[in-house]
Amino acid sequence: ERMLVRLGDQAGVPIVAQIEGVVGYDLISRMDVRIDYGNGRVILSKPDVQVHLPVTGRNLFWVGTPIVRLVTSKGIPLHFNLDTGAQETYSTDGLPIKTKARTFRGERRLIGGLAGVTSVHGRFVDELRATMGGQATVLRKLLIFVPEVSSFVGLDGILGSDIGKGGVVRIDATNGVFTIGESPRGLRPRS
Repeated sequence: ERMLVRLGDQAGVPIVAQIEGVVGYDLISRMDVRIDYGNGRVILSKPDVQVHLPVTGRNLFWVGTPIVRLVTSKGIPLHFNLDTGAQETYSTDGLPIKTKARTFRGERRLIGGLAGVTSVHGRFVDELRATMGGQATVLRKLLIFVPEVSSFVGLDGILGSDIGKGGVVRIDATNGVFTIGESPRGLRPRS
């Protein structure tokens, strides 16, 4: 059986890609993984045993699922589930209460996956400024959702693949490091 995923539509025709396999967290948890969205590469390497953690310490934890800790400018810790398969980053309904972030009502068109194009109406967090492992980041227009399944870990949202945009996402679960950086220039994706 072939695994196919719908990437979107072009001139009304579905764009579909075949997937050869899935890299699961069982492998990711033992490697230093760099997902270079800008150059279309995934680099797996053995984790450095003498890594220098940022002053803020570990920001990636395994609690039945990978969790990334962000800290707001007011020192409020936030915990996001890391889901590189999710195309978008979301907020839970508790995040605006916890951070007093401004929200607004709006609409978003979601493209991709097996469902095709979907239009979602709801509340959004306008902007969230935080640090991730000491690195400043800004999350904008986060759709607020209520999870269907509760967890024993209070989550403030889900980090999706959109956080990488044209850069490099680094997941070093062995050392508890999650970072987002710029994609190296001059590299070309392999065909």
